[in-house]
Amino acid sequence: MVCGVNVTPLILLLAIGFHSIFEGIALGMTDNEGIFINLMIGVALHHIAATISLGVSLGQHQVNSKKAIFLIFFGLSLIEPAGIGIGIGLSDSPEFVESIVMSLAGGTFVYIACSEILVHEFEDKQHRYLKFFFFILGSAAITLLWFLNSQHSHSH
Repeated sequence: MVCGVNVTPLILLLAIGFHSIFEGIALGMTDNEGIFINLMIGVALHHIAATISLGVSLGQHQVNSKKAIFLIFFGLSLIEPAGIGIGIGLSDSPEFVESIVMSLAGGTFVYIACSEILVHEFEDKQHRYLKFFFFILGSAAITLLWFLNSQHSHSH
């Protein structure tokens, strides 16, 4: 708590926003339609989980102002398109720039997942094994999709 205010939802919002800008930049820099579609599907599914997590965090910390909640989610909805615009502007950059942006996007995703979402989910002992099962199932699905995509891209 800072000055009597729990900053956990704010930190989560900043982390999701920071991650979203780099996701958007990565999307905007993508010039391959197939890769763009795969990234877009992953981003859309990820944002469902991220916004639910943010909503739960706001509820747990009793943020009751409808105006504040609206502004938080409205602002968050603008960050990704802004990143896409930046990415389009950077699309003619050298390949190492794309590598750096993709690394930052992936790194922020892993950081948020590990430090902000998973930690809080596993603090609650209820349904711990079910949560772990779905964590492993999700990880396996992402790995399988990556494997299938890499096999598909090498066959062309």
